[in-house]
Amino acid sequence: MNVLIGAKTHFSLGESICNPEHLVKDVKKAGWTGLVVSDVSSIDAMPTLSQKADGLDIGLAVQVYVVDDLTWRAAKRGEPKKAPNGFFMPTLMAVNEQGFRDIAALLTLAQTEDHKCPKPNRPQLTLDEVLEVVERGNVTMTLGSAYSVFSLRDAHDKLTKIAASLTSSTASVELVPVNTAYYDAHNAKAIAAIGRYGFGVMLTRPTLNGKGEVSFRNAMNCILDHSKVTENWRREAPEDLHVLTPGEMQYEINQTIERLAKRGFAESDLKNIFEVAETATDEYFLCNTYKWQKMPVSLPSMAADPLQALIGICKDGWRKRLTKKVFGYQPPEEKLPAYRDRLKYELDVLRKMGFEDYFLLVHYIVKWSKENDVMVGPGRGSVGGSLVAYLMGITDVDPIRFGLIFERFLNPDRIDLPDIDLDFMSSRRQEVVEQLVKQFGEENVACIANYNTIAGAGAIREASKAFGLYENQYECSKLVPKENGQSIPIEEAVAFVPELEAFALANPTVWKTAVGLQGCFRNFAQHAAGVIVAGEPIVNRAVINSDKGMAVANWDKRVVEDFGLIKLDVLGLSNLDILRLAKDHIKETTGVVMNFTDVPLDDPKIMEAFAKGKTYGVFQFESGGMRKLLKDLGQEEALNFDDITAATALFRPGPMQSGLMDTYVKIKKGYEEPNYPHPNMKPALEETRSVIVYQEQVMQIARDLAGYSMAEADHLRKIMGKKDPIKMAEQRDKFVDGCLSKSGLDAGPATFLFDQIEKFAGYGFNKSHASAYTLLSYMTMWVKVYHPEAFFASCMTILPEDRLQGLAKDALDHGIYIVPPDINKSSDRYEIGYDKKREQKVLYAPFQSIKGLSETGARAILEARKTLGRKFKDKADFVASVNRRACNIRVQDSLDKVGAFASIEPSQLDARHPDRLRDQKEMLPGIITNNVKADRIIVVDAYVAGQLVEITEEACACTACPMGGMMHPSPALGKKPRIMIITDMPTWKEEEKGMFGVGDTADFVKEAMDLHGFKMKDVYFTSLIKARKPKEMEFENSMINGCSKFLHREIELMKPPVIVALGTKTIRHLVPDARGNWEELISKSHYDPKMDCTIVFGLNPGQIAFDDSKQGLLNAVFEQVAEIFA
Repeated sequence: MNVLIGAKTHFSLGESICNPEHLVKDVKKAGWTGLVVSDVSSIDAMPTLSQKADGLDIGLAVQVYVVDDLTWRAAKRGEPKKAPNGFFMPTLMAVNEQGFRDIAALLTLAQTEDHKCPKPNRPQLTLDEVLEVVERGNVTMTLGSAYSVFSLRDAHDKLTKIAASLTSSTASVELVPVNTAYYDAHNAKAIAAIGRYGFGVMLTRPTLNGKGEVSFRNAMNCILDHSKVTENWRREAPEDLHVLTPGEMQYEINQTIERLAKRGFAESDLKNIFEVAETATDEYFLCNTYKWQKMPVSLPSMAADPLQALIGICKDGWRKRLTKKVFGYQPPEEKLPAYRDRLKYELDVLRKMGFEDYFLLVHYIVKWSKENDVMVGPGRGSVGGSLVAYLMGITDVDPIRFGLIFERFLNPDRIDLPDIDLDFMSSRRQEVVEQLVKQFGEENVACIANYNTIAGAGAIREASKAFGLYENQYECSKLVPKENGQSIPIEEAVAFVPELEAFALANPTVWKTAVGLQGCFRNFAQHAAGVIVAGEPIVNRAVINSDKGMAVANWDKRVVEDFGLIKLDVLGLSNLDILRLAKDHIKETTGVVMNFTDVPLDDPKIMEAFAKGKTYGVFQFESGGMRKLLKDLGQEEALNFDDITAATALFRPGPMQSGLMDTYVKIKKGYEEPNYPHPNMKPALEETRSVIVYQEQVMQIARDLAGYSMAEADHLRKIMGKKDPIKMAEQRDKFVDGCLSKSGLDAGPATFLFDQIEKFAGYGFNKSHASAYTLLSYMTMWVKVYHPEAFFASCMTILPEDRLQGLAKDALDHGIYIVPPDINKSSDRYEIGYDKKREQKVLYAPFQSIKGLSETGARAILEARKTLGRKFKDKADFVASVNRRACNIRVQDSLDKVGAFASIEPSQLDARHPDRLRDQKEMLPGIITNNVKADRIIVVDAYVAGQLVEITEEACACTACPMGGMMHPSPALGKKPRIMIITDMPTWKEEEKGMFGVGDTADFVKEAMDLHGFKMKDVYFTSLIKARKPKEMEFENSMINGCSKFLHREIELMKPPVIVALGTKTIRHLVPDARGNWEELISKSHYDPKMDCTIVFGLNPGQIAFDDSKQGLLNAVFEQVAEIFA
């Protein structure tokens, strides 16, 4: 036997875990010359199988669900039970190229809303639909194996119908040599059908896992149906459904013949039938000649003469973009020849590669977006290296000005398709996609799929759940390290992550399963941004799923180009919404129509703001670490645009861990001199002070030092990124030889330089992307510096709730106050205003910022105001005018509480009166920066003191978590406490002394307290978790669950007006809705109306021991506490 038919890959969810690449290797190693995979309702394995075949013949087949009734749905709760919907699963096999298209069309039909069954979730067809396609002669079919037509009650009727429509060459029975009673019964029925109905015959055998991996497959099935491996009801498949050798297959055939002979068949007849089946199977590729290969590019025709159209647009762009300043720069006359040469070169490359229509397509959607007020980003990814894209308005990045390389985007020596990523306003991204559908037809436009697989950390979690482990038992999964954003294999990570090693030793079966399931397909999903636009119906090249609205092609981003389908990444970016709204605010308040490309990139005020780290709300530059980097860079001399661009590239794990970021900072400050290992490297590295920051610098060094062409240099860059040892060795030799001929470098120094470049190349960032995104950040900072009200109004309207309090505090630092909604001045966004009484700039919060007031309610208020054509006179006027379904009594009360009617009801308190704070803190979460003033002290009488002692003793005796019996320090109780300080858990010094508030960590807290007039007599010092967790002990939820009851009793007894929560565990326990990391949480506050207490968020003081600059953050926390008591 030569051809193996019936194997499945992990795309057959719930049946197989075979990785297509591994399957091909196993099949070749076993000695087969051909492989036909028949996945369930999926042809997604085909590209990988074909690309990895290396001489192995690959056929295309697929199993489909054929049902009696497409309208059948499972009975809902309370409805009478329904009889099952009978189905069988024939295998369809492509005979030729048209057969591929027919199968794709059938699978697409099965995915449509009127065909797909939601429960059980399966795409399905009718027998008539299948027979209609097979009758055309481009597809053959079998009658199924595991779920064959023979298993149906009306099998005879269906077999008669199939026999009447097809011939023995287009319809075959499957003989399956697997030693189970089910398959023996199936084979007996199949043999009987051959003579009775005149069907053909072939041999198939399911291959569902690697050898010895059946337990992995069973675990994967548990993962998919959310069950447990230990559940007794589970039926497990046979142990031997792995790739057999032809000899082992022959043995299984002989055994099957022996078993069938015992059922009454003549052994000689059986041998003849199986010989016919073997022959038919081995001759599969004589009849089924379809062989998958990459398809030519399919794009819509954008012009009668695409090249001339492209040239015309570029000429127009030349006049618009090179004859005036863009971002403060106009190329001088002497540089224009370089622009002409670059333009001619790029146009020639596009012509030769046939990508004119692609650029015209991208130009169309960008132009349409701008004409329809959808803001488009200045560029994303490597397309910034294209002058053609700049002149067409696709990007706003001048590649010659910024030193960007075209070959980084499109390498003329390779057949890679171009990949242009586009950013649009998040709120209007869908409009852009809908316009593509409208313009090019819904049959020619689709999103692409994502193949979600189980990665290292996920494999540990999923396997642990399948084996019934509790969450705290596999928390080590969070410690799986990543490289270039991807989890490294856990079998490698275990060598240097002790927690993983401990887990593996404690749970060997789970660990083995997790290792085995890495890379296994988990589910299909829709790619967040990928859209394809073709010049023909996409169903000719892909399976389309359209049961949930927008069509989604089955191919993911890694293979979609192999079918000639070019992906556009149509992304939504909320920062563009911020800039667009800011532009509206600027026009409304000043009358100026803002064009951001008019902003020069060397504005001293902007650079000063970056240097001072005033970047809260500024895209890419908000984190504390980034602000510190900017301050370091701007300490000795002014920043420039190149510095802030480099900062975006350097502030990443690789450059930080390798020391590249520190080196850059030291050279910028003048502490070190730039170091150019060879003079020919200086042109590439001078802008970044001799530090390799960008991938493009690696390319330029290869050209200037070793004589590479830019196309060859791009190839080198990719190889260095992938770290392929064989290709790296080839490139090392080429580089060394090039250094000798180009720069006169001997082999030793050249090899050393290659190794140094290779070391840092992996950390290099895409300069085109860095430049474009820094432009976005610069525009945002320009708005913040010159139009702060517009900046904060836009940010607070667009960004999520967890960002609002930080923005409100930053606005206050800029002299802008966030005030409650006003019934006549507010809208559905933050509105710019002025408080004449206090002579303050204000932003009126939107109506929907009030807890419980929906967007529908906000619209109702605005519609009532619009209908009246005037402002509301008083509350009664409002009630009489507004839709009272949308603004019911509860909504009116909420508006009243926050002071929305105060400006039209003279008898009410002013909206900003301190007595309204409690209601406003509760009803306007995250917006009101003022804290409720502390109007009481903590009363500690004899009863309270006695209860506190009792709580401490009970906590010490508690055994609800693994720390029972350990030292539980006593809380520190001041003589006249006003504040309760709660840390996550005691420090080692507090454990040693048996009391809170002692040791180095406590000293950091005392320093911050002293600075603002607090002493230990003013505080009650305790913790959430009452004992210190040893390093070797894994954290468990039971530690919080067991200890928190004591903390809540302490709070109930003390009734503190202010709690200082020092640590994210404490913060999230007290305020479960708190969002963000520790940097985003610190100095925020939350008013709890039930406790009548303000909870101020702070950092874990232990961090200061490793970074003393964080003392300032803790000081700011207690500054806020002091204000509460002022």
